[in-house]
Amino acid sequence: MYSKGFLRKIKWGFISAAFLLGSLFSLMGVQEARAVEALDPVVISKEPITAGVVQKQYDWHKGSTKIYVLEVDLSNPYVKLDAIAGGGLLTHRLNVSAMARNTGAVAAVNGDFYNTAGEGAPIGPMIINQRLVSSPSLLNGLFALGIEDKGVKQERKAYIEAFSFEGEVTAPNGSKFSLAGLNKTTYYEDPSGTHSHQNKLHLYNDLWGGKTRGGDGATTPTEMLVKNGRVVEISQGSYLPYEKVPNGMEILRGHGNAASFLIENFKPGDSVKIFSTIRPDRNWSMIIGGHGLLVDQGKQVPYTRDTSGLGGNRARTAAGISKDGKRVYIVGVEGRTPTSQGLTLSDLSVFFEKIGAWRAFNLDGGGSTTMVARPLGEWDIQRVFPPEQENERLVVNALGVYSTAPKGTLDRLLIKTDKEYMFINERAHLSLAAHDQYYNPIDVKDLPVKWGTGDGGVVDGNTFTAKKPGEAKVTAKSGSTTASLLIKVLGKRDIIDFKLHADTDLFYEGTKASIELLLSAKDGKILKVPASSVEWQFYGCRGEVSPEGVLTIDMIGDMDAFVVARYDGFSAPLQVRLLEEVEADIPPMELTVGEREIMVDGSLEKMDVAPTVVHGRTLVPVRFVSQAMGSTTLWDDEAKNATIIRSKNWIDLWLGEKIMAVNGSVAALDVPPMIHQGRTMLPLSAVARMLNIQADWDAENKKVFLYQ
Repeated sequence: MYSKGFLRKIKWGFISAAFLLGSLFSLMGVQEARAVEALDPVVISKEPITAGVVQKQYDWHKGSTKIYVLEVDLSNPYVKLDAIAGGGLLTHRLNVSAMARNTGAVAAVNGDFYNTAGEGAPIGPMIINQRLVSSPSLLNGLFALGIEDKGVKQERKAYIEAFSFEGEVTAPNGSKFSLAGLNKTTYYEDPSGTHSHQNKLHLYNDLWGGKTRGGDGATTPTEMLVKNGRVVEISQGSYLPYEKVPNGMEILRGHGNAASFLIENFKPGDSVKIFSTIRPDRNWSMIIGGHGLLVDQGKQVPYTRDTSGLGGNRARTAAGISKDGKRVYIVGVEGRTPTSQGLTLSDLSVFFEKIGAWRAFNLDGGGSTTMVARPLGEWDIQRVFPPEQENERLVVNALGVYSTAPKGTLDRLLIKTDKEYMFINERAHLSLAAHDQYYNPIDVKDLPVKWGTGDGGVVDGNTFTAKKPGEAKVTAKSGSTTASLLIKVLGKRDIIDFKLHADTDLFYEGTKASIELLLSAKDGKILKVPASSVEWQFYGCRGEVSPEGVLTIDMIGDMDAFVVARYDGFSAPLQVRLLEEVEADIPPMELTVGEREIMVDGSLEKMDVAPTVVHGRTLVPVRFVSQAMGSTTLWDDEAKNATIIRSKNWIDLWLGEKIMAVNGSVAALDVPPMIHQGRTMLPLSAVARMLNIQADWDAENKKVFLYQ
């Protein structure tokens, strides 16, 4: 039970408690006042969901915010919008995914604001399939989305309006009493601050699923059960003893003057007339309530409700309409995730302006924000983006998108795989999906399918095995319908970091360790590489790595030892023995461009090829790096790859490639390694720097001095 004082504290908006809590930590004033970027949102992807519905993904604020829009064309006769009540009844909260599955929606978003401490009812109006489910609260600045349906689907029209409620109960003797609302939990009215159920008469129908009605303890109820316009029973000063309003019946709930009206004018068996409606009065097929107005007549407007608790960059849900009312924009903003910061209310208004909405209003957001949609060819919906917290919040209602199209014929095949990226020799399961001309799924289990591929891999049954880096094309054919899919197979040019980790730092003969290979790609993805996709090499030791990623060390020699995972010529080294923690200093050296003689610690020696300069950089032969710089050099002729090993450093370079990899991390080169006079030449300054060797250039005499 909550005190009257507590209820007054939450009367300002019935904001979800978690939404408020998160927002209190935001610098709301700073966030709302910041200038909105002038750059337009960029459409990243566009895909039909069903006939008349297209899902678009936008990036905004230089890619820091991901916004998803379901564009609904009401002129298409095969699409329908409707509200969903929680678990089928008010007070029965449910997550959006479950609501969509329970009702067969092809897409859905969370709906109205609600009091998390209340019984579980929306603050605004709601109509489901032409039936009035909830009346609007007497709160200023609230708006709702409604669809007017005159019976001709192509003439349906969307409105965003401020709604009001009218209702009246008439007794057999002609006495009348106004109805204050339908299926409402308690709140405080604007602008008077009056308790919503004090001296008021409220109506609850069989869509109310709770055993209390307006049950905050602030008012004592008198209730009357009505069936088919007749009084069944009256309970004075207490709730009727039902877990929910019985099917086909209604309960009138009164307090104070309203309770006296019921007691003085009715007895069981009496007739009762109940009238209720909402304004504007149109042929509403659906209404879902929300919060303040964001855009009016195509322009951002001051928010029509108190924004306390709504500040900062958050996940957002909102809806807008076109000027002619034929198009509805259902918007979900991913927020407070690693890939999307979210939007302020001000930015949300600007976004609706930029996509051409004529009017738009805010729905519940923050931790409540959820959008689900059915991917093309699939039978089930899935979340479009992750919520702010780990799991979807249980909410009171949702806005659903439905297909009413008839069963069509095969229009398109779709190849799908469980891999976004693949590695060489990795296997991926292929599956087939299909949809008809209305974008609704078709069962493919009985379709005869012929798979094919190019030279990037092989297909065996419905398994694809990647064979070389690049884009591998997989094809499927059923009858005269074909489909293709390009699969990205990663190669060394896609890598920026390649690391081999073990669950131990101590290695000796007989060691068994679990290992993990992590690859960072240029697009920012961090991927786990299967042990079976790499070539395993052992330098200074012997052992093996199982396909499951278990390293076994059989022998370690008397030298620096490495276990190396090689992928497309790129090395991920793991040092298993280091003889000396401190690198031995190299002797001072002096070499001259164009001359084979070098001075090493005061003594003359000869290189097989003289140093040369290319684009302002000095290149030296591989053998010089190996012998004079105290390193070991390996050469892989197939990969055209030189590897330099010195103490803790493992450096890879490739002929013609302007990159090198130092202990698995990519570094850029000004000039690539190249062949000169039949010898492989490496950029001296870059290699020296990675080996902690100082290289000074004497431009006048074209000399290089090396020392530590």
